[in-house]
Amino acid sequence: MRAIRNNLLLQFSIVSFVLIVLVIFLAAWWLKAAVEEVVLEEATAQAVDAVSRHVSNQLLPEDFQRPMLEEQRYHAFNDYVQRYVASSRIARVKLWNPEGRVIYSDDRSQVGRTFPIEDDLAKALRGGIGREISEPQKAENEEERNLGALIEVYVPVRRPGSDEVVGAFEVYQ
Repeated sequence: MRAIRNNLLLQFSIVSFVLIVLVIFLAAWWLKAAVEEVVLEEATAQAVDAVSRHVSNQLLPEDFQRPMLEEQRYHAFNDYVQRYVASSRIARVKLWNPEGRVIYSDDRSQVGRTFPIEDDLAKALRGGIGREISEPQKAENEEERNLGALIEVYVPVRRPGSDEVVGAFEVYQ
């Protein structure tokens, strides 16, 4: 300990090392946050575009009253989603009604199931956009847990020609 007190070069080296490590840590944290924000912005823009250009126009008013369990309706909507919305980056697509019921999912086993309305879904059902990067841990995510970290984006679905929110569109990337 005495050697450190008497050696200014050693003191300077230790302080410099600690400061450099701190700067590197802060820069890495800032860079990670900046990259996550860019990724979330891009995923959000794609989801909003999909809803405004494609999904909203294919939905019928009765779609939000009951899940798409009827074979013909499910296949017609699913074919449209696969053709115009799905991509290699999209892991899952869901459509929710205001009661927390999945009225459409590209995983048909989830259609008709009701889940607790979590914060991001609630935000979309109020007209905002919910989004996050997370490990799938919610009750609704049991089928996606093996996919690792996902970008979740929730976009409000409005009745055409109106500001009324009738449901939410969810995309996992």
